[in-house]
Amino acid sequence: MRQLRALFSFSQLEESQSVPPYFGDVWLPDLQVMAAREKPGASAGLYLAAKGGHNAESHNHNDVGQFLLYLDGEPVLIDPGVEEYTSKTFGSNRYALWTMQSAYHNLPTVNGCLQEAGRNFKAIGVHYQASEDRAELSLQLEDAYPQAAGVARWQRRIALCRT
Repeated sequence: MRQLRALFSFSQLEESQSVPPYFGDVWLPDLQVMAAREKPGASAGLYLAAKGGHNAESHNHNDVGQFLLYLDGEPVLIDPGVEEYTSKTFGSNRYALWTMQSAYHNLPTVNGCLQEAGRNFKAIGVHYQASEDRAELSLQLEDAYPQAAGVARWQRRIALCRT
């Protein structure tokens, strides 16, 4: 049904003269998702997005600590995304799909362990701050991995410097 609606509204979108807002900074605290642009109001320059959260979110991918980087609207560091959504994507074996595993989301495998699914696998100590010169997300990722990974402390700091 969504595809049918898109077909009928595509011509309206093509004709539209509106420009996306290109916000300089976005912070969604409940989801622990940030996005920042080097040049607010423009698609040119660097764009950074990252997330904390937990691994029991809707449409989850076991990707706590994931980030993306674009330059002038083109990907530099990306997440490969998900293949076409099917019943496997939402089934009981969804984390057997490579696109749902942390190793394919700019996150390492630690001592042979990937992040695991569930609300207990989460970012802690999450802090976002933004100024005219910089946007930064810092978060601790040790709780995103199982104890078998042996991660005592892991702080990830992701920053976009606008100067």
